Amino acid sequence: MENPHEQVQNALLARIINNVERLNESVSILNNTLRVSYFFHPIIHSALD
Repeated sequence: MENPHEQVQNALLARIINNVERLNESVSILNNTLRVSYFFHPIIHSALD
């Protein structure tokens, strides 16, 4: 018989892993969007310097 606390911990860990994967995807999209924006809008670049 498996420990019920272990089952809860495994479920929580699975949720954390899933959320981190989704966060990583979102950050990658944001990074690419900022890279494109930085490349195509030099005015933004000079305003940030």
